[in-house]
Amino acid sequence: ANPALALSAVWSVRWRRVIVCRGLRRATTGQDGNRDPPDVHHQAQDVEKNEVTALLQQQRVELVTVVVVVVYMFIIIIDIVVPDIAFDECDYQLRDTWGQVFWAIDMGFLGVFLIELALRTYAGGLEYLKDLYNLIDAIIILAAFSISLAVFDQTYTNSCDPNDPSCADDDDNNTQSLARLVRVVRIFRLITAVSKFQKTRKNTEVTRKKAKYKKTGSPIERVLDILLKLRRTPPFVDIAVDRENINFIMDVIISDSLYAVNLQGGSLSKDMAGFLSNTGVVSSGNNDSSGGKRRKSLGRGEISMARDDSEGASPKGKKSGRKTTTKENEAAAAPPPPPINPAARAHRRKSQFVANPAGGGPSLVWVDRLIEGDPVAKLLENAQNWDFDMFEFNKVTQGHPIVCMVLHQVKVNNLDDHLPINFANLTRYLLALEDGYKDVPFHNKLHGADAAHGMTFFMMQPKVTAHLSKVDLYACILAAAMHDFEHPGVNNAFLVNSRHETALLYNDQSVLESFHVSRAWKLLLSAPNLDVFQGFTQDQYRDARATMIHTILGTDMKFHFDHLTKFKTRANANAFDEPEKKDVWLLLAMCLHAADVSNPAKPWKLSMQWTARVMEEFFQQGEQETEKGLTVSAFMDRATTNIAKCQVGFINFLIKPFFEEWTNFLGDECVKTLFSNVESNVAVWEKEGEEALGDKLAALKTIPAPKSPTGAPGAAPGAALGASPAPTAPT
Repeated sequence: ANPALALSAVWSVRWRRVIVCRGLRRATTGQDGNRDPPDVHHQAQDVEKNEVTALLQQQRVELVTVVVVVVYMFIIIIDIVVPDIAFDECDYQLRDTWGQVFWAIDMGFLGVFLIELALRTYAGGLEYLKDLYNLIDAIIILAAFSISLAVFDQTYTNSCDPNDPSCADDDDNNTQSLARLVRVVRIFRLITAVSKFQKTRKNTEVTRKKAKYKKTGSPIERVLDILLKLRRTPPFVDIAVDRENINFIMDVIISDSLYAVNLQGGSLSKDMAGFLSNTGVVSSGNNDSSGGKRRKSLGRGEISMARDDSEGASPKGKKSGRKTTTKENEAAAAPPPPPINPAARAHRRKSQFVANPAGGGPSLVWVDRLIEGDPVAKLLENAQNWDFDMFEFNKVTQGHPIVCMVLHQVKVNNLDDHLPINFANLTRYLLALEDGYKDVPFHNKLHGADAAHGMTFFMMQPKVTAHLSKVDLYACILAAAMHDFEHPGVNNAFLVNSRHETALLYNDQSVLESFHVSRAWKLLLSAPNLDVFQGFTQDQYRDARATMIHTILGTDMKFHFDHLTKFKTRANANAFDEPEKKDVWLLLAMCLHAADVSNPAKPWKLSMQWTARVMEEFFQQGEQETEKGLTVSAFMDRATTNIAKCQVGFINFLIKPFFEEWTNFLGDECVKTLFSNVESNVAVWEKEGEEALGDKLAALKTIPAPKSPTGAPGAAPGAALGASPAPTAPT
């Protein structure tokens, strides 16, 4: 950024060019000397341009440029202000002396800027001048340099005293006009200098942050290095648009907003935007997609799912280098089990129920009889299909959908052939788990059983099950069953806004999800005969617990776009062909989240019933918010909410994009069933509106009578969280 440095750089590059040219000639000329060499001149010229570009974008050069521009700005200001204040109008000699001194200084700076312009134009080619700022800067530099030469020639080499009658008035007027023009040009140059200063500061800030990442050893340093090299290399980045795109990518990475979602400029209604913010799907802060402004990203400052590859994973899942599959990990953990005789398996599964198990307690033989009875067994024949009717299943199981669904999935997938599953403990735990679900419209034991069914359906898809161990399958079936354990029927925002003690306990971060995991595991460990991992190795237990915690926490809606974006990124990179442990966990989180929000992907008969239930729960929360003096959340006002409008917005913005990516990954069969259901269901809502609910609409729109002071069990969901007693085994 000064003449000496610039000339030194040019000579250095010139010698490097000579060396490269000679090397290319030697490398491309055969022994017979008859082969035509490639265009060595152009190749060497590219190398030279890259060298110049790298030089101009070095941090020290950027800093020197800032200093030079700042000094020049002050000199321009002094030249504009000082002569009119310090010199008398008739003191022509001092004015001429000042003008000549400043002219020399000005020409020196303009010469430096000309050299800089020449180097940048040479390195970037004509594409450099296609940028409007660069073009204006070049025009002003050339104009200022040319006019300064003209003014000096007419003013200082042919100057004369105005009192001398030999001086023509018109020459004097021309000179004064040129002088005024020079000052105008200098003002424009001052503006350009300010812009250059801002741009240089931005480049310096990028370099500084890059240096910070390098100091901490983050992999992002490598990413920024690659992007910077691409930005500096004309053969790869030939137009200004490409450079701007690279700058945008770097800004997004540095600002930690890679997975943030921008809602500005979209077609969302005010109610839908409020609903998404209220449920935590998007943050309520800035949504500046440029990455220039600091904003709260979806997972920032919260229980970050991005940590999962380094925290909580079993040692087997954290190996570096070669990618290891979960099946390899399982094989390393324990020897393969001996072949299981079908008759022995059936006896083992039943024998523990017939007689009272060790440790006392009632016989569980009734569970076997219930599952094997004709009504339940007939429905379970369809349990592997997506259109399974959970409402009918709840009736025939006499209110035990979780027990019957989980036991069936464990048995039908022969998990006990590979794992030491204690069916008596598992059955007792599932009964206690069912008993802990609250009597709320949607997040009850029926939803828990439905999530277990959906979770198993997704895990059994070929692209997923190929990478899962038996421990993964067992743990995630249980995780789905317990993922809404003791749900109070209100969302996280309600608990946070009402300053509930559970929100205080979990610091407002994934409040319900953390609560479900904690309470379910407290129940599991409350008695030895409820331990569903009895007989498992320590590694198996640790791996199962970490997987279950990860998947349940992943059901927090604030991770919806975060997981979807990461999934798309990893899928596009073919990471799921040979996934690492963190990729398997991402798949499992996608499975449970898909099962959790799958209501719009069900056949209309089932989807409509789930919609009525979730809307009733929304309306009950809205009524509690009114009672507590809180602002009623979007789509939770029974009197004003348009249910069809709510569903159309929810499906189009959240569910449809999610299931489009998810089903495309799983395969054509899932696209034909699940995604076609999503499209047909939203079409029904758009065509028929709320009337599509039929006789359920009247019940949803009926405002209930005020509750009694005591209320029925579950009438005060917010209080239920803190008031529930320590879980015990059922009698």
